Amino acid sequence: SPPDTLVIRVRGDSMTDAHIDDGDLAIVDTRRSASVGEFVVARVDGQFTLKELVIEKGRVALRAHNPAYPLILPENELDIVGVVVGLTRKLVR
Repeated sequence: SPPDTLVIRVRGDSMTDAHIDDGDLAIVDTRRSASVGEFVVARVDGQFTLKELVIEKGRVALRAHNPAYPLILPENELDIVGVVVGLTRKLVR
């Protein structure tokens, strides 16, 4: 069966270099696995974050697209909530 879809409002500036900005709406397929290079919503230390799924030093990691933010190397298993499949924003006139 197809995954369920949810929409989340992006908060923060950690993904601005990927043109994902504060206030954007991310369309997320709620599946528990993702491929390297996909943008995912994950739970890390009880907080939700939207980052790129990467492999760093042989480990699964989450990379921001803003050099001000460090690479996230989860201590435990990564809890993927879903994969970003679309993005929309309100255009200001």
